[in-house]
Amino acid sequence: MMNLALRQSASILAVFLLLALLPTEAIVNPGDIGFEDQDFTGTTAPTGSKPESKLWWNDGFWWGSLFDTLSGQYHIFKLDLATQTWVDTGVPLDDRSGSRADVLWDGTHLYVASHIHSASPAAGFPSRLYRFSYDDSTRTYSRDLGFPVHINDYRTETLVLDKDSTGKLWATWIQDQQVYVNCSVGNDLLWGTPFVLPVSGTSVASDDTSSVVSFGNNKVGILWSNQTDSAMYFAVHLDGQPDDVWEPSRTAVQGPGSADDHINLESLQSDGTGRVFAAVETSFTSSSEPQILLLVRDQGSGDWTSHVFGTGNDNHTRPIVLLDELQGMIHMFATGPDGAIYEKITPIDSIAFGSGIGTPVILDASDPGINDATSTKQNLDNTTGLLVLASNSDTGRYWHAYDPLCAPRPEVCDGVDNDCDGFVDNRFDVGAPCILSGGGCVPLGLKICTSDGSGTICEATRVDATCDGVDDDCDGQVDEDAPPGTCAMSHVTDTTSSVINTTSRVTDGLIAYYPFDEGSGPVARDQSDNGSAMDLTLTGSVTWAVGQNGVVMSGGRVGTIGPGTKMIDALRATSQSSVGIWIETANLTQSGPARMVSIGGDPSR
Repeated sequence: MMNLALRQSASILAVFLLLALLPTEAIVNPGDIGFEDQDFTGTTAPTGSKPESKLWWNDGFWWGSLFDTLSGQYHIFKLDLATQTWVDTGVPLDDRSGSRADVLWDGTHLYVASHIHSASPAAGFPSRLYRFSYDDSTRTYSRDLGFPVHINDYRTETLVLDKDSTGKLWATWIQDQQVYVNCSVGNDLLWGTPFVLPVSGTSVASDDTSSVVSFGNNKVGILWSNQTDSAMYFAVHLDGQPDDVWEPSRTAVQGPGSADDHINLESLQSDGTGRVFAAVETSFTSSSEPQILLLVRDQGSGDWTSHVFGTGNDNHTRPIVLLDELQGMIHMFATGPDGAIYEKITPIDSIAFGSGIGTPVILDASDPGINDATSTKQNLDNTTGLLVLASNSDTGRYWHAYDPLCAPRPEVCDGVDNDCDGFVDNRFDVGAPCILSGGGCVPLGLKICTSDGSGTICEATRVDATCDGVDDDCDGQVDEDAPPGTCAMSHVTDTTSSVINTTSRVTDGLIAYYPFDEGSGPVARDQSDNGSAMDLTLTGSVTWAVGQNGVVMSGGRVGTIGPGTKMIDALRATSQSSVGIWIETANLTQSGPARMVSIGGDPSR
């Protein structure tokens, strides 16, 4: 949000600016933990299917594959973090209400592998691959031509997708009590014939599951449970090798009771080690036995180590694992025996989970029946935050938990919100106008952070792109680098009468315009004739000018009366704005700093 703040008496003669307020935060019922979302009437357990991911992060937002009850279809939804509510984009995914999906965002395209969910696989129910492109200027998704295409012709309990370093897509599922694989051939539209993974250990029980992960910058791996062998196996394919050439399978964990069908995979790419992390559930049930494990594969040796997340006494189920690569932390979640989602956290390089059930992050106090936590394939940091989605089948409603992933530390000037207060470099005057000292023409500039982050210095601009009537770059010309048409407003003033000529004001791209010609009252009207008006409220001591446009204010503030939606839309589309203000100051000196326009890092203030 931007506020026009008056720290000393001033006469405002004309202004066009952009202001906005965002909605208030969602209200949580007493006793609840997390946020209760919309209902999913028309389908069942939409966050289920253990290895699958339903969420992704893109362009500063969290997105998800969620069920829309009105259409009876899955749609792309966007999470509004300010209100902690999901907004339906209206973009349809699978139109089959009994389907479930695994989603992958690769930075360019959104892939959705969708299948009819069933614990009894059968032919005649194709699994579909959808692909969407993203328009960052409108923040919208559109389905690409030719999609969906078929991955297989079976309904399955799970279906998981990932993409290797060559751009080949891989999918895996269980069919006819065997581990199946398929992949794209040449491009995303063409797929080969599904085949049984050509390694040992792939004959499994009907209730087993498999998952696939891209890792190490040049490999894909498939992990699957084998309750027949009481083991979990992992097989590796080198990118670029023939599709049916795989390294021999290796045991991730083995022993009586050590296999179940709950698998979730994550791969840590950022440190170059290519470690793979798997949250798995065993079949152990006694109080002291390890029921939920985190398995970690060493890239060098290919060996797996196991770490106990919970024992039979804790009685967890359906675990998932997420990685905060910036802070080097593992976040692991599982459903507790009381119908809530619990979390445990541990450092990546010294894994040791605390004993007990963990910290509740999603709890429906009035109807504790939450299960099936799901999230994203992507690694996280304090830019993305952490989002977990779950569902309550008793009430038929989605729930989610959000963690901004910020560990408070002293604020320094480095473009990062170090102290976790929601503002970046807010203790410094970054972006404030400044001039370099020296004789003659001095270039105008802006304050930037020093290299050590201890403060700011003035960096002079070398282009004359600001419509201010000043030779900013000292080349003898005025405003010559500004975009054509943007300096159309005349700022010629009559110093005798203090009357501003605004007849030639900017029209191209104008969002709001305030001539301050009301003559009385606490409101200045937006006269831009552009969409819904963003009228202003004037506080403090207000005296309207006589015989000319303008208002004299002292100790007050100017701000929008309601939300400035058109400003938000314009900023999202262009990521830039211009503010023009004509003032005559009453005081030329003062004891402290003056700021005529402030642009806050927190849009809710």
